[in-house]
Amino acid sequence: MSELATIAVFELKENETYSNLVPEMNELEYKDFLESIKKDGVRQPIHVLLDKTILDGRHRVRACKDVGITHIQALVHNLNDDEAIEFVRDTAIERRNITKVQRVDIILRSEDLIKSIEKEARKRMTEGKKATLGPMGTRVKEKKHTSQVIADMAGSSKTTVNRLRAVRKESPEVYEEVISGKKSARLAYDEVKKTTSNKPEPPKHKVKALTEEEARLKMAYDNLELNLRQLNFYVDKNQSHLFQAIEQKMKDDEDFMNQSEKTLSNLLNLIKTTKKENEK
Repeated sequence: MSELATIAVFELKENETYSNLVPEMNELEYKDFLESIKKDGVRQPIHVLLDKTILDGRHRVRACKDVGITHIQALVHNLNDDEAIEFVRDTAIERRNITKVQRVDIILRSEDLIKSIEKEARKRMTEGKKATLGPMGTRVKEKKHTSQVIADMAGSSKTTVNRLRAVRKESPEVYEEVISGKKSARLAYDEVKKTTSNKPEPPKHKVKALTEEEARLKMAYDNLELNLRQLNFYVDKNQSHLFQAIEQKMKDDEDFMNQSEKTLSNLLNLIKTTKKENEK
């Protein structure tokens, strides 16, 4: 179930993972879209999560900021991570004016993200921790979509999906050319197939297992990169409204903001200390 609410535009935030699933408007498309917002306003509510993360409607939110609209109507959803990704995926392939190849790409990318979530969930369950993945505490069930199912969802053919999957696996660079419309799926597939058939068989070698300490270090490294990327993106995209947001949050929850200040200060000190050590 979702509820309709009116939300201040500056409170809304983008999620890089969700945004990367859906192609950006080009400059001309956004210019025309901006003019329509100026003329008619926002005619349809956007979709957000409980924490005001945008699921669908980031271009409408950006347009509101550009033309000075301060509030927007939104349908608020209570979804877990994989449900949110599926929502973004389904909304994109149903409503966006995109090619069939781009629809297949959205589905393939969303599948990768969901598999990653499921892998982490199984890991937590193995470690004896509760996997809180559903609003009712339900556990994740692995979803295996065949090429035919993906083709039906995208309005494409099974052959095209299989070709795209093969190109994506063997040559991400060529795959991006297909998604951007520079090359057809058939041409890219033939090109990649010819290249891989001439490629020598790589020597087999055992993958070194990580020690417990190495695994913890890698997890810390990956989490640091993910969180800093999200922070960098959020600050970069919301600079003009951050002062108001911080001011309001200080009024609403001063203890939280004081703790956040300490956390950021500690992180900054760690970065400075590391830089000094590396300069020696």
